[in-house]
Amino acid sequence: MIKKIHFKKITINWFKGIKELTTYDLKENEVEFDKNGTFKTTRLDAISFLFTNKLLNGNVSGWEHLNENNELSNQKPFIELQLTIDGANYTVSLKNGNRYINEIKFTKLADFVAEWTNLSNINQQQFHLLVNPYYLLNYVDTKTARSLFLDAYSFDVVQAKINELESFDEAFWNKLKITKDVNTILTSLRSRKNELLNKIASFKDIDEKLTLKELTDDELKAADEYNKYYVEYTQLKADELNLKNKLKDHCVTCNQPLPNSLNEVERAKVINELDALNKKLAENIALRNKWEAIKQEADAKKIYNKEIEKVINLNQNDLIAYQQETESLTNEETKFLKYQELRVQVLKELIKNDLPFELKLFHKNKSSAGYNEVFTLLNNGVDYKYLNHSMKKLMGIELCKFFQNKLMIRIPLLLDDMESLDSANIKKIDVDFIGFGVAR
Repeated sequence: MIKKIHFKKITINWFKGIKELTTYDLKENEVEFDKNGTFKTTRLDAISFLFTNKLLNGNVSGWEHLNENNELSNQKPFIELQLTIDGANYTVSLKNGNRYINEIKFTKLADFVAEWTNLSNINQQQFHLLVNPYYLLNYVDTKTARSLFLDAYSFDVVQAKINELESFDEAFWNKLKITKDVNTILTSLRSRKNELLNKIASFKDIDEKLTLKELTDDELKAADEYNKYYVEYTQLKADELNLKNKLKDHCVTCNQPLPNSLNEVERAKVINELDALNKKLAENIALRNKWEAIKQEADAKKIYNKEIEKVINLNQNDLIAYQQETESLTNEETKFLKYQELRVQVLKELIKNDLPFELKLFHKNKSSAGYNEVFTLLNNGVDYKYLNHSMKKLMGIELCKFFQNKLMIRIPLLLDDMESLDSANIKKIDVDFIGFGVAR
């Protein structure tokens, strides 16, 4: 339930440079102008701290109050804030460092306490987003501003809108939930893909180095030729032994003359046969040695080729695996690029409905697929940084309204330096606020 809150009166003593007890009457949605602008932020800080436990100018741990010389004061501050919530009057005060909430009229005090607790639990950054129109655009870097804005749109809401346009599988969404940043995922996919493409390209060089050795005709017939000459050699050695036995004329064991020994003519004939046989043996051994050498070279090539074939087969398996993984990564990259395209489309539509000016969060890459992340506000095509002070404030107020809507917390804006807005622009502020400015 949204509550109507109006700050009515603030009394300050010994707080951040205000020494004398001073009371300010605060009109609803009107700017308080005075000649001395020194304590504009002090009053806003006092209201802010009593109501939300937060200061406009930073975190607070305990009470740190300054005297008129901007030094830490030994005096205990007194701050009292009178306000109404849905027409019921309350007083919130600090006495001796303790906060008090007092009923002025009979109301449901519990409702206020619940509301106050809710506001007290928001962190300092959220507080600034809710009430400080300059915070998002002037006090945080672009990446943080972009992240804070995108966080206002829940992942589930964006997912549901995207699923209306195109369906993605559960594994895809789970990966996205873990990493969240699409560009990080795309960078990782592309890095791995480039690594694989380099490996695939290297296979051509590897295969050239691993060329199989071709066998010559002589190497192909070497084994048969070697075996043929070995058979011949065996027969020649047998014939040699037979001829040598014929030439023997004495018994080897008893050295007695053999009865069938050859005569001179027969002996000469056998010796001639033996000489011819020895020539054939010499030719056989030479040719057999030749084919033995060729056979050994062929066998070495065959062993080498078998090993190379194993390596090539292994490389082919790796190559196929790398090619399959590359194809899978390409398909995944295409999915995330499609998601990114749809996300840009969905967020652009959501932002268009939520803000009265243009906010760019993505910039299309010209050199490669995908988007660069940006955070650019445009008013009628003019970049925020080139706008005048009053227009910047009005755009900042719209951003505060945006975050109040997203966080479902309504709290009056705390507006400083209101002298930058004229009465016409002040009337454009259609949200509760308390503002201070220096009299013109």
